[in-house]
Amino acid sequence: MLSVRSILLCALVGCGSSSSSPSDGGVPDGAPRPVDAASGIDAPVGPKPSAPTSLLMTAQTATSTSLSWAAATAGSFAIDHYRIYRNGVAYATASGTTYTDGAAPDCQEVALDSPATVYDYAVAAVDSHGNEGPQTTQYAVYGFRGATGGSTWGKSDYSYSLVSPVDWADTTGAPVGGGTDIKVVLPVNTGGGFQPFSNEPQVPIYNLEAGAFRYFTFDIKAEHGANDFFVAVYSRLPFGDVYTWVDNRIKSYATLTDNSWQTVKIPLADLHMTPSTFTASIGAPYGTFNEHPYATLHVTSLDSGAAIDNCGFVLGTGLTGGVYIVANGQPASVGTFNVQGPSITGSTTVSSRSMTYQRTNMYKINIGLNFDQPGGNVFFNNIAFTRE
Repeated sequence: MLSVRSILLCALVGCGSSSSSPSDGGVPDGAPRPVDAASGIDAPVGPKPSAPTSLLMTAQTATSTSLSWAAATAGSFAIDHYRIYRNGVAYATASGTTYTDGAAPDCQEVALDSPATVYDYAVAAVDSHGNEGPQTTQYAVYGFRGATGGSTWGKSDYSYSLVSPVDWADTTGAPVGGGTDIKVVLPVNTGGGFQPFSNEPQVPIYNLEAGAFRYFTFDIKAEHGANDFFVAVYSRLPFGDVYTWVDNRIKSYATLTDNSWQTVKIPLADLHMTPSTFTASIGAPYGTFNEHPYATLHVTSLDSGAAIDNCGFVLGTGLTGGVYIVANGQPASVGTFNVQGPSITGSTTVSSRSMTYQRTNMYKINIGLNFDQPGGNVFFNNIAFTRE
């Protein structure tokens, strides 16, 4: 016998002998159904909203992260609100297409010797009857994206003296259909590079937690596609710049042709910027580097796919205070590294244990050339860290 609740549901959506199927937006037998908040009865179920798109981090402070996204397309019913997920858990709702998480402590580095906390976000649309659509798959933060009105960047935002004056050009044919691009003139046969660093307006991209992202991407158009560009991401520790040991060649990820836009997408794992677990001890030999004591990290084994590089944090040492790698590393291999930090003295000893390598501080991005390259005009656009 049908209950009053079921009779009301039949009146709304009809009743039949066949079961609903998830493939057509229905709910299978035995599965929980959305409940209409106004009536308290089971909500009608039909095609759900689409996933929102273009989820972006738009701003960040030491304790907050701001997001925006493109609206989802409604299914059978109008979209009522959006549900924000943080680190895979339903966290908040928003009536529009923006949201600021004001309770995200340590989303940037607490200090240069301490990594940030990972906050990964996704968004789903919920319709007026409680039906929730799929979550966003993409998540990105842009350091530069061509837009009407240009940019406030200037030559003072770059730390490479060989670069000729930087300007802005409305070039056609960019992947975004034009817009303002970064134009850099690289000298012929003398090296040089495009090396923005962490002054405004580039932040927060160089100070965020990289754990929420998987790729570094950018668009490039070179006057001479034969240029053998390399890409590296540098960090800064308390005593100054610390450079990565890995340089990746653009030609490994894209084929550049003269005066043609190409998108380059490099896994952060290739840049040694993803967390890696390894087994190591800390002890002698000891020494001093830039007036700070160091000890030696002895790495005996790396987990599958792991990579350790200069300028990363070492977590899980059991020591209080930060520990970071500063020099003499062999990337992605068993070996020794110099480590410094508040807890490192000339006699620090840690027995062999599982530890984790993590990069969070992105002080500089270097897209450069070695000597004996043609150089010339090079345009950049859509510089970002992305999840997909």
